[in-house]
Amino acid sequence: MSLNPSPTLAALLSFLFPGLGQIYAGSIRRGVLWALPMLLFILSIVWLMIGPKIAIANLVFNPQTRVAILVLNLAFFLYHVAAMVDAYSQAKTERYRGFSRTSSTAPIALAALVAFTMVLHGVPEVIGFDANNAANIIGVGHPDVLTSFTPRPTGSIPPTPLVTPSPDNTATPGSSGEPTPEPTPSGPVGPTPTPLPCPQADYTGWAPAADGRLNILLSGSDSRSDEGASTTSIRTDSMMLLSVDIATCKTALFSFPRNMGCDTRYPTWFHIALENGQDYPDCLNYLWRSAAASPANFPGSDGIGAECQAQFDCERGWRALTGAIQNFANQQIDGVISVNLKGFVALVDALPGNGVWIDVPKPGLQDLPTPCPTQQDPNHQCGYYNSQEQLMPVNFDPGCQFLNPEEALAFARSRHQDDDYQRARRQQIFLQQVRKQLDPLSLLTNINSLLTAAEQNLFMTFQQTDFSYLAQIASHVDADRLYRYDFAPARLAEVGSMDGMAAKISNIFSEPEPVPDNQNQDPCPPKS
Repeated sequence: MSLNPSPTLAALLSFLFPGLGQIYAGSIRRGVLWALPMLLFILSIVWLMIGPKIAIANLVFNPQTRVAILVLNLAFFLYHVAAMVDAYSQAKTERYRGFSRTSSTAPIALAALVAFTMVLHGVPEVIGFDANNAANIIGVGHPDVLTSFTPRPTGSIPPTPLVTPSPDNTATPGSSGEPTPEPTPSGPVGPTPTPLPCPQADYTGWAPAADGRLNILLSGSDSRSDEGASTTSIRTDSMMLLSVDIATCKTALFSFPRNMGCDTRYPTWFHIALENGQDYPDCLNYLWRSAAASPANFPGSDGIGAECQAQFDCERGWRALTGAIQNFANQQIDGVISVNLKGFVALVDALPGNGVWIDVPKPGLQDLPTPCPTQQDPNHQCGYYNSQEQLMPVNFDPGCQFLNPEEALAFARSRHQDDDYQRARRQQIFLQQVRKQLDPLSLLTNINSLLTAAEQNLFMTFQQTDFSYLAQIASHVDADRLYRYDFAPARLAEVGSMDGMAAKISNIFSEPEPVPDNQNQDPCPPKS
């Protein structure tokens, strides 16, 4: 408290903490009253930070609370400015009482503080507004994609004989000419260990959890467009089913290679069933494009013609693909999440550290004999075209290494150094490593960049009300005990039939749990 307070200093103190300027100017009671809202705000933040992270997730993912936060920030700006102006006036009055004059620069200083306060509150307001719009766009939901599903009886007969693929699809580019040795699906498997505790949460009323198992179709498209899909449509080159047993938190990841349906090494009994009772005769990764371009033959996206194939949210395409995977698993698919190449890079860039540590295994990822040339390689034999369509070398040495976003994309997408089936396994490794290094709820600190990346480059059927549940389930998944299985030709032949394929997916959690990775090795990422 000063006998001759400076209005500029009083305004500055109330800028730093509302009420301090009033106390400095001699009005203690007035200062305490001005400080109360700020104290309550700080206590609320502390309560959120020390409480469960799901409380923050509920705030961020609830559209009503997001709007309330934006309004509160605007109100807090007005309160902040009013506290500074009031402190300035109080100090100015005290100076007049002491027959002292206020400096001519004081009003300029006050105006500068008000302008800085506008920036301080305005930037988060703009970011929050953009994030809210992005969340509203990606969380709109697409209910027509997920059709009602009744599991078929065991031993059912395929609806129609498999149509022989066209000759040009019998050897899809990128697949090797000889069968690929099949590694074990989940790394070393041993006796079932003592189950880990699974933190339980209240999923009452959440439809995807009603049957106790959450099934999500994860897809990666080959589009590098900023609009999600290119003008020539997309191919879903990466297709995985993420299945979580909610009661035990056990999680499995099943890969469906792009060549299913057109690689002649697949068993003759395998078929891709469609909603109309027919079988799809081409590669599985072309199904989305075929459905999107054929409104007469595939349901969904009413009133939209062939141009639907250039739209990332073409429900007709996703409905056909979801139905096919649903038939493979003979289980209800609860949601779809798909990202294109630019979205993949942006999402990895938004991770802590702007990249990911990958423990590159030795099988199937042999060193290449020579690095890629800097000029365009017409044969693609040792290079990969990144999200900017620039050729980059592909040479992943076995062991623990840090990959930036473009390198992570090449790790998950390149296939010419081995084949499509090894690529599918690398994609499983990538997702497993990301989960091991990341608490999904910790991504809330990067929520704006994630939403911005997702707005144009991600398609999902989940609604905003599902996001907090998904984040909580993801945080409970033990990535060290992730079941991994891929349906490459030899692996699919082992299950013997379409019903055997479904049984493998259905009964995966009754098999011995995978032994955690890196038990007797150096940690990845390395300890600092």
